Amino acid sequence: MKTFNKLLICFVLITLSVILGIASGETTFGSKTNKLVSNKPRRQAAANVEDDVPATDAIPDKYLKHSVSVFKDTFEDSKVTKQVWKMPNLGNEKNDMIGIEMMPGKGVADLWFSGDMTGKPTMRTKESYEWPMTVSAEIEKNHKCSSHFIVVTTSKDFVWDWGTQDNAIKFVWNCDTKYILGKGQPQSGAKGKKCDAKGKYNVKIVVKGGVVVLQLI
Repeated sequence: MKTFNKLLICFVLITLSVILGIASGETTFGSKTNKLVSNKPRRQAAANVEDDVPATDAIPDKYLKHSVSVFKDTFEDSKVTKQVWKMPNLGNEKNDMIGIEMMPGKGVADLWFSGDMTGKPTMRTKESYEWPMTVSAEIEKNHKCSSHFIVVTTSKDFVWDWGTQDNAIKFVWNCDTKYILGKGQPQSGAKGKKCDAKGKYNVKIVVKGGVVVLQLI
């Protein structure tokens, strides 16, 4: 079974790594929102007012309206993909678990994942980014358990598991239910939200003011 990520765009206003993959298995972890605390010291002085955004839940509209695109990858240009992403070391399993497939006659590419990523590294951005930030992606759910995930983390050595971690927030499908997994959540009985329709989703993850939001359209 292959599942696909069509597109990923990262918008940053003002250090997190973005990680993509697919997970197999089931879990009851998760909730709708979770707090994220920056571990980087505040600037003593700002050269530009838009460079020093207060860490509050209410980010002024002027910051949201003046966000800039850091990168956009449709996976059609290998030079862009190699520049932006660090691919995981999966040994002999790599060719069976992750790849980029050009669609014949369409001039577009699909990034696909297959198999169980538990205990394994996955692709991640080479650069880290400060929040507030927005991650936009197009994902295709083509199977009941196309358990895609996107992770924002401060770790450069992240490996996937279904538990909560102090240094990562995970946005994940567990078959037909979507979750946000983060620090401080209960290890069982946490609430997810049903999201079982097959097809393409526009995914939007917003990290601002210490709060994260997951939106699927």
